[in-house]
Order: sequence, then C-alpha cells, then structure tokens
Amino acid sequence: MTGSLKTDSLASALHLAAAAVAEVIAGRSLNEALSQCWRGKGALTAGQRGAVQDLAYGALRRYGRDDFYLSKLMDKTPTPAVRALLLVALARLEVRPDEAHTIVDQAVEAVRDVARGQYKALVNGVLRNFLRRRAELEAAALQDDVARWQHPRWWIARLRRAHPEAWQAILEAGNGRPPMTLRVNRRRITATDFQSRLAGADIAARLLDCGALQLERPLSVDRLPGFAEGLCSVQDAGAQRAAQLLDIHDGMQVLDACAAPGGKAAHILETARVDLLALDTDSIASLPTCPVLRPVSSVAIRTPSGCGANRISCSSHVYRAKFSTHCGGC
Repeated sequence: MTGSLKTDSLASALHLAAAAVAEVIAGRSLNEALSQCWRGKGALTAGQRGAVQDLAYGALRRYGRDDFYLSKLMDKTPTPAVRALLLVALARLEVRPDEAHTIVDQAVEAVRDVARGQYKALVNGVLRNFLRRRAELEAAALQDDVARWQHPRWWIARLRRAHPEAWQAILEAGNGRPPMTLRVNRRRITATDFQSRLAGADIAARLLDCGALQLERPLSVDRLPGFAEGLCSVQDAGAQRAAQLLDIHDGMQVLDACAAPGGKAAHILETARVDLLALDTDSIASLPTCPVLRPVSSVAIRTPSGCGANRISCSSHVYRAKFSTHCGGC
C-alpha cells in the first residue's frame, strides 16, 4: 500500500502506524509489530521511524476513548486496516487539533490504495463527523469508564477494589507519557561517566538509585552519544531492577524464563559473567538483531541437529548465553 506514498509524508507514517496498531489489536506486541514494519521499510530514516512509533503509541494509549468514538460514529465495524487507520488519525486529531485539515487529508491519502480506494469517502466522512461532533462525543466519553480512563474495564474494576482511595490517580498516571530511561552498559562505561558524556552533548539526565539514567526530555536515539556502539540502551527503570534484585555474581547459572524481547537478558549479561539460559514462548530468532542485544556481544545462530530450538551462543569469551524457544532434548 505504501508503494505510492512518499516515505516522508504524514500519509505514509499514518499507514505504517495503522499497520502496527492492527497487528497489536490482533494479538501481537507493539515491539513485534514495529520490527516487522522496519523490516518491510528498511529505507526509513530515524526521524521517520520515530514519527511512526509516536503515532502508534499515541493511538494505543488512547485506544479506549477513540474506540468509543468510532462506536458512536459508525454503525458497522470497518475492516481491521481501516479501523486501525481511523484510530491513529483520531488520536492525532486529539493532540494536534490545529492540523485537522492536514490530518484528514493525509488519512484519506493513506487509505487510497486499499480496495481500490473504496474507503476514501468513509475515512473522510468519519473524521469530519468527529470534528463536527467532538464536544458532544467528549461529553459522552466522560460517562463511560473505559473511554474516560482509557484502560480495560477489568483493570479499572480491580484497581477500584485494591486501591479505593487512589485508583483514579493510578489510572491518570498510567495515561501519562513515560520518561525516557537509559540502561548503561557497565562493561563499557560507568553510569556517571556516561552521564558526563550526555552533558557534553547538551543532554540533561539524572542518575536513579537503580543505576539508570533518566533523560530530562525524550529524544531520538541517534542523538545519544555511543548508542550505536553499545554504550547504552533504552529500558524502563522498573525493568532495570530485575537484574539488580537477582543479586547475580560471576560464575552463576541464570534462567530467564520470560526472555523476549531480550532487554532483561542483555542487562543480566552486562551485570555479571554468567551462564544464561533464556526461554520464551515467543520466537527469539530475531533477538541477535534486536537493538537491546547488539551491544552485549556478536552472536551466531545455530540449530542443533534433531532439535527445533534456536540456540544462540555469544562469541565473547567473558560469558556464554543460550537462548531457546523449547528446551526439551537440548
């Protein structure tokens, strides 16, 4: 579909983000969906990828509300591709109302190659109807828990029971933009030294008690000094506590039983010289090319004879890691 769209256009970004959102709605993780997107569009610049990712995250963050809007704007559920595009466009309209004309125009452009353009009028009509009825729809959304809080109904109910005095604040916090946090590869550089390198690049960051560096403002990873060389990775501060809480030491054997996509596994290998066995129900064949594992070591995939598992052995002499989707007989 994007063959006729300019890669630097909003229409292209809307389409690619919608493709990722459709995959998430179908059951895939956003990381997997975006990785598939990048493989299919290898010519995208870092800025273009960032735009697609921002649109996809925005649509999923506002899914509860915008799906509610679609239920009021449409009598029938559209095809998955069109529904995802409308969700992405609605999310964009909410945060960029001053660009409404451009967003609607580019959303229509993004859908022109679907089913020979038969959904152009539908997309145009739904988005313009939303703009006309926005105040009415926003008022209605406040009366629906999922639309108002933008979380699943079962989660809202559980929070109400567990935290009757704070459930609303928790949900509001969950809708906020998370900070951008870096994990420093301690095999290569200390956190304080890397903080100094960031400061030299005019990037403000504070050191957290878990050893992570939290940026004052999120930015594209291509601006991070040493990112391409593996000095740091992007990882949530909470996720970085896993390796810390394990209290691992050199020579230990460690099992990561829920390893995909690989961030915690990489952190474990950066923390100590261990023999790591990482297991996951999801395919891990793509882990060697995953940005979070590239900084750890170069890896090679080999499949042992008579075994369907992928066993990945790190070439570094410091440690050895094995990754497998199934361990029976291996």
